[in-house]
Amino acid sequence: MKNTIIKYKIDNFSGLLSVVDFKSHYKSNNFHYRDERRKPPFIKNNMSGCYFLYNEVKEIIYIGKSINCIRQRLIDHLFRKHMGYSHDEAYNFRHDKKQKEAIYFSFITVDKNKVQVVEPFLIDKYKPIYNIEFNNVC
Repeated sequence: MKNTIIKYKIDNFSGLLSVVDFKSHYKSNNFHYRDERRKPPFIKNNMSGCYFLYNEVKEIIYIGKSINCIRQRLIDHLFRKHMGYSHDEAYNFRHDKKQKEAIYFSFITVDKNKVQVVEPFLIDKYKPIYNIEFNNVC
């Protein structure tokens, strides 16, 4: 991938989806359907790429990646209390705050082999406040 130009543009306003609509869709469909054919898709299953969480003024506050299912990563970020780093209070605080501030989201599909490169590029370009592993601002 050396000397490769990365060209991804985020259309910040036409592709935004509401977090409230996303939550109500999955809660109204019993949240855990075993048979994906019965649930009308809000986001297709098995898509790899990057997703973006926005605050109420439509600024990107977090950029994440998923190699196999963007929808599941969004569900993890927006619905669930974070259990993985329970001893790191600062991390839990940031996760809860990010969860409360996220009003909109969007995503782009990226090839599974390129997601690891595209995510840091986008974080460096947009500098979201909750990506502290690539950004010293918090």
